[in-house]
Amino acid sequence: MVITVTSGECLVSAPQRYLALRFVVVFLAALSLVDLLSMLVVVVLHASSPATVATGVLAPMTFILAGASSAAVVLCLLYGVLAYPAHRTTLLVLALIVLALFGAHLYTINTPPLDVNTTLSGQVGSIQHDGQVTVSSSLSGSALAVTVSV
Repeated sequence: MVITVTSGECLVSAPQRYLALRFVVVFLAALSLVDLLSMLVVVVLHASSPATVATGVLAPMTFILAGASSAAVVLCLLYGVLAYPAHRTTLLVLALIVLALFGAHLYTINTPPLDVNTTLSGQVGSIQHDGQVTVSSSLSGSALAVTVSV
């Protein structure tokens, strides 16, 4: 612990003041790393022997990873803002830039390409899908019913 004495008063330095917050950030980051590595082990074991490893454990591990990682990032930003007040503006601007890039990334991933033309064909009474569109058809007498869903 660093103690600075000026004009008869005792001040604790900023990095030491938020030691508990820093511990929580490091703990959540370590939890995220352990969870990510264990997910990697499950995936590799499943790839080598699909019958012996169930992938059902990946769903809760994914929620743990998302929660712990998100909490670690938010608390790390809070720690940086509190411990280094001279850099608050820089930290917040960088956080906004990262959030904007992340949002653009999610938007781009969820948007289907516009220039892809595909043809779905198959027998009447069957269901065809290409990952973006599902087409089902039925024939009743001379009436053809076609259902298209995105």
